[in-house]
Amino acid sequence: MSGANFRINASNVLWNLVEDDVDKSRYAGALNLRFGLFHEFLPNDKIRDGNNRRKYSVRIGFNYTFRELTGDISSPTNDIIRNQYLGTTDTSFSGIEPSFGFRLNNIIAEFSMPMIGGEGRNDIQGLTDTQFLFSIRFVGGFSIKLDDKTSDN
Repeated sequence: MSGANFRINASNVLWNLVEDDVDKSRYAGALNLRFGLFHEFLPNDKIRDGNNRRKYSVRIGFNYTFRELTGDISSPTNDIIRNQYLGTTDTSFSGIEPSFGFRLNNIIAEFSMPMIGGEGRNDIQGLTDTQFLFSIRFVGGFSIKLDDKTSDN
């Protein structure tokens, strides 16, 4: 293995449900954690330029992923409404997530396939079982010189 990675994402949304002219809307949030190991296919001297900046990268990873519903919708008092939306009262979902990514300068494309289930293993369309996700992101950075002193002993 070449290294480890950790990612956290959060979101907030209003789930809107009107039934029999009764507004059952609730605020919902989602917290997604992902951590795992990866293997870099290209050697370090090939993926960096003369200024030690990344040029290329091709990696495969194996991750553990965890999703938690937060906000008003996750309250036990909203179990009935959450069950109407999702068909379950679960608020935690986890599983494995293999990934494949490549980088060209500051652009990273990644394909991942989370395979997650709920606490009670109830299926929720669009959330549990296997999904295929594709992301493109732009990354930047800068070098920080920590210590350039030399010792003359």
